Amino acid sequence: MSGRILLATRNAGKLVELRRMLAGFEIVGLADVPEFPDAPETGATFAENALAKARDAAEATGLPSVADDSG
Repeated sequence: MSGRILLATRNAGKLVELRRMLAGFEIVGLADVPEFPDAPETGATFAENALAKARDAAEATGLPSVADDSG
């Protein structure tokens, strides 16, 4: 397993924050992987939307992925 983790965002500030928290891992953002279609946000909560986004990103890229949806 690689130490590469995808943060499913294009927000540079979020990438900086996660890179600080997870020193020792290579944290990449959506700009660093091939583009894939955004799924519609159909969850009833921010947490459901974040989980769906992370799952889609992991499936599309093969990388362990995390996401957030702060609205």
